[in-house]
Amino acid sequence: MLISIIIPVYNEEKCITSTIKEIYNFFSARQFSFEVIVVDDCSKDQTSSILKDLAFLYPSLRIIRSETNTGKGGSVRVGVLQSNGDYCLFMDADLSTPLNQFDYLWNEIKKNDIVIASRALPGSVILRHQRWVKEFIARLGNKVIRFVLGLPFYDTQCGFKIFSRKATEIFDRQTINRWGFDMEILYIAKKHQLNIAEVPVIWINDPSSTVRGFDYVIVFFDVFVILFNNLLGKYNRRVRDKII
Repeated sequence: MLISIIIPVYNEEKCITSTIKEIYNFFSARQFSFEVIVVDDCSKDQTSSILKDLAFLYPSLRIIRSETNTGKGGSVRVGVLQSNGDYCLFMDADLSTPLNQFDYLWNEIKKNDIVIASRALPGSVILRHQRWVKEFIARLGNKVIRFVLGLPFYDTQCGFKIFSRKATEIFDRQTINRWGFDMEILYIAKKHQLNIAEVPVIWINDPSSTVRGFDYVIVFFDVFVILFNNLLGKYNRRVRDKII
């Protein structure tokens, strides 16, 4: 049993060392093998050099660096498509969802194709909130996502999701490279009748998050990009086959 852990990073020099160490400590205590793949989205700070140093400490650490900034969704896609695991977990570098929440997702993935962490279900606990404006826009955005895309989930955007190997095929059809990619891959998964579970988790907002208010506006427009892509039949074909 091999678990691939995908971490998209962009300018994460402040936290990447502690995050990698915590990941290795946590998963080394589990009874399965794992690989860690960090996709550096052309960071401008010292993230790249720090990762090179970490690779000496952890020889199994795989680092993929993009020559141009493609966005979080693009980084996750690259990491998943280059992974070897029976399951793929992607997670945010700041550990906003603590690693011990992995066990809740792991219990559910055994009977589902995809399991997503949620900050909005009964049982979810937010230890440090975002600014009220961000939370209000996020709740409004989720209502739009549920109504327009027909997705039944209360939190599509939490950066902690696990996929079976079968489910990773949806990333071949992904077209959105930035913040709207979460809802796109869930839309594709639902279209292809994959089983998806949503579980409550503990979540801690990182005040240094690079998500801006304008990014929520972009996600709103991505809802309609997804609908248009579906009308064109793009989700029936694999993007990397270049037949779109």
